[in-house]
Amino acid sequence: MRIGICGLILNKNKRGFEIYLRQLIKHLDKLDEYFHIYLYVDKPVPDFNNTKNVSVRIIPNKSKNFIWRNIFLPIRVYKDKIDVFHFPDNSVWFIPFKPTVVTLHDIAPLLCKKYKITAGWMLALIRIIYFFIIKNSKAIISVSKSSKRDIDRYFSLPVGKCFSIYNGFDNLCFKVLKKTEIEKRLQNIVNPDDLIVLFVGGIDRRKNIVNLVKAVEILRDRWKKNVKLLIVGEYKKLKGIPYLRRREIFFHKHIKDFVKILGYVDENTLSALYNIAKVYVLPSHYEGFGLTVLEAMACGTPVVLTENVWAHEVAGDNVCFVDPDNVVDIAEKIQVVLKNDKLANRMIEKGFENLKRFSWDKTAKETFDIYYRVVKP
Repeated sequence: MRIGICGLILNKNKRGFEIYLRQLIKHLDKLDEYFHIYLYVDKPVPDFNNTKNVSVRIIPNKSKNFIWRNIFLPIRVYKDKIDVFHFPDNSVWFIPFKPTVVTLHDIAPLLCKKYKITAGWMLALIRIIYFFIIKNSKAIISVSKSSKRDIDRYFSLPVGKCFSIYNGFDNLCFKVLKKTEIEKRLQNIVNPDDLIVLFVGGIDRRKNIVNLVKAVEILRDRWKKNVKLLIVGEYKKLKGIPYLRRREIFFHKHIKDFVKILGYVDENTLSALYNIAKVYVLPSHYEGFGLTVLEAMACGTPVVLTENVWAHEVAGDNVCFVDPDNVVDIAEKIQVVLKNDKLANRMIEKGFENLKRFSWDKTAKETFDIYYRVVKP
């Protein structure tokens, strides 16, 4: 089987979609199956130069991504005689040149319109893209059962069109580290002895960061402890994505005393940050999966999470759930975890057990099964 995969997202996303694609290819390459992957990119990706079952095809992108995806990409795909083609990043070509699989991670822009996570013109464009994803794909992969239900209901999909395949987590990178290794990786970025509350994710309204800042402020005022909030995530302007403005997070001058925005950090640094955090908090209004929850659990960090369907699916009952709209509830649950070592340790142990349900090896095997199903129905 000759499998084509669109790698246009590589070296551009840094989290989420890019992690998914890199891990998927890496673990597909390990499968004991007869196939070859052709990875189509617009720039060199040295990571895959030594993989036995992967050939990298570089198609220079001197125009818009739309033209690259719908004109230059199909020409090369035809030359390579691809059997099935996979778009792993909520995108698709507008004519199904080959049997097509799409990973539609979630439909947050449609379900979270009140949080204004996309500009109006971008939302209109996303609707068009979703239309062609539904129309031109033989199979759609979602990253959780709750995301699959959202996609099925919103688009009234026929049975057998959409499949849920969980993400995994990188257990070689995200793990419990020794204190010396943590200090080496952090190099005075933060003080490991602080009471650190950690958030990792995009800096947008869906993630509910402002309420998290307010909750930590309440916690500090009530508890009289020097609790610090670290925010890790890409913080830059992107077309059509209205990220939170800095002044919305630092809504008065005292916020700077306990909130620090680190921006993007590499995986080694992120793993160390999970390790030193006393609690990881994700008060998001909506997630398709919540990969950072698994990363935190793997590093032995207790998790405080939004009470929601997707949260229960990924985390089980191994976290402390909160009402994302109630800042007092968020503050109180964080304080409970910080004060109660016995509870925190129990959450950590249950978190390790929960992780056994997820692996990139399993993700790759189930994804390959979808390819096979599309090629040989």
